[in-house]
Amino acid sequence: MKYLYLVFLAPLQLAAAGPAVDLVQASLSGDFPEATARRAIRFACSYRKQDLAPFFTSRQMPFEERLVRERDGRWCHVFFEPSIPGFRVHPDNHRVTELFMDMEKFSFLGLRSAKVGDSLDIAKQLLPLLPRRMTVHFGLPFKVEAKWFDAARQFHFPKVDHDLLLRDNQSDETNPWVQDYMKSGSANGVERILVTRTAYEGREANGDLYRPLLDSLSEERFRRSQLSWEGGDIQFVAHPKNPQRTVMLYGDSAATYWGYDITPAEYQYILKREFGADDAVDLSALVPHVDYLVCALPEDNIILLAEPMRENFEIARAALDVLMQHFDVKQPDELKDLNRLMSSREEAFGPNRKEIRKAIERARKTEENWPIQIDGAFARRLEKYVSENCGRDPTDCVKPAGFNRLLGENRQMLEDWLMAGTRLREKEGLARAVLSVIESNLPGYPVPTQPVIDARAAELQALGYRVIRIPRIGGRGGKGGWPGISYANSAVIGNVLFLPQFGFGAPEIAIYEKLRQQLPPKYKVAAVFARHMLVRNGGVHCVLAFVRSGESGP
Repeated sequence: MKYLYLVFLAPLQLAAAGPAVDLVQASLSGDFPEATARRAIRFACSYRKQDLAPFFTSRQMPFEERLVRERDGRWCHVFFEPSIPGFRVHPDNHRVTELFMDMEKFSFLGLRSAKVGDSLDIAKQLLPLLPRRMTVHFGLPFKVEAKWFDAARQFHFPKVDHDLLLRDNQSDETNPWVQDYMKSGSANGVERILVTRTAYEGREANGDLYRPLLDSLSEERFRRSQLSWEGGDIQFVAHPKNPQRTVMLYGDSAATYWGYDITPAEYQYILKREFGADDAVDLSALVPHVDYLVCALPEDNIILLAEPMRENFEIARAALDVLMQHFDVKQPDELKDLNRLMSSREEAFGPNRKEIRKAIERARKTEENWPIQIDGAFARRLEKYVSENCGRDPTDCVKPAGFNRLLGENRQMLEDWLMAGTRLREKEGLARAVLSVIESNLPGYPVPTQPVIDARAAELQALGYRVIRIPRIGGRGGKGGWPGISYANSAVIGNVLFLPQFGFGAPEIAIYEKLRQQLPPKYKVAAVFARHMLVRNGGVHCVLAFVRSGESGP
């Protein structure tokens, strides 16, 4: 009988025990179901906790005891295999060899001369100051004849000695935030550029909008990630005490894309695995993207760290002047009130403080209806042109055939149209930004993130970095809303530090001068007019993607 008992019992025991460790799919995000490839993020689970470490060791994968947690009655550890086996991102210490930028098609091809501070203007200021010749890729969401691209290149960059190449991004929309969707590195000695799976920028609808752009990055060196991430929220720099190790400075902007059962520690683990980083500093909840918070000067182990500016009347007054200059034809009553209340520091920060706050609230409620500063005669001429040349659909004028007609036969109309568009683009978001700058500099404005910023500064210093504080003006920390004007959203190429410029005049120049005095003498500080990008939640760093060499160097 005992043998019969064993025959029947053995299969039951095997069925109950099952495999020592098996892999369980992580739940996908309900809001962003396409953000991760299926089977990209899984959990290795076992009924016996001690089985997990050997499982990871046998696969030469990092195992962290702190990540083990109970899920559905078993012990589990997050399991992720990198999109490119052996990939290690190039930290900022490595020399820049190529740049990628995306351009607004009408401004670039239409030879717009007016400055608004968009990616085109940033390129026109930055490229002549680059310390050496390099390849620059311009992405355009437009199939354009070579003659028009050559004409635009000669018009905008007549004295630039770089290889300027056209990249058709196959999209109907410009995505100027190139930093957000590509990161360069190498795998087993071969150059690779990792591209985000989907470019959401916080909106699910952007997944379809920018998919053709990402699909166009199909050269051999490009590899699509299994994950959606925002590259401006992930920065890399060599460890100051051990340059062979890479430190990842990161925020949590992509966490909601990956599903809701991923803990913050697991999120960090996955990011480190995907990009080949060794150490990490969590900078979440302070700004939407960490390139609004930090900028590395890696050759000297310096981190520029942004913190909110307080009680600077000169900046607040200069911001109001910018808005008043834009509405110079017919100024709204709310601006007239602010102009009167902010006649001096003593008045603004003293008896008029409460009235200024009330005027700001009135302005926020009415600014959408403030008059557009467009010449009436041009508006009538444009209406006539559209009715005669664009059929029933006015957008035909800016589709390829209609736009080529403007380029070839109606250059003056196109130039005037672009100038009018420039005024409209300047208005978009400008009042919101300026009102935030004024409000945030009034006495008593709360800065709840300051203790966290100080703690992160201490953490960076403990790693061995020298931290230099730099202003962030207006906006609020964390996700949502306008993040403010951050002078940390800069680019370091060689020994040139390209800082964004809003156009505040002398008070802004004082910011640059103070920073220049704190930096080693070898650095050149170059102010780059970037108002349009700053108003739209960006800066200089956001509009640049860097391809770096496999070796460190200036």
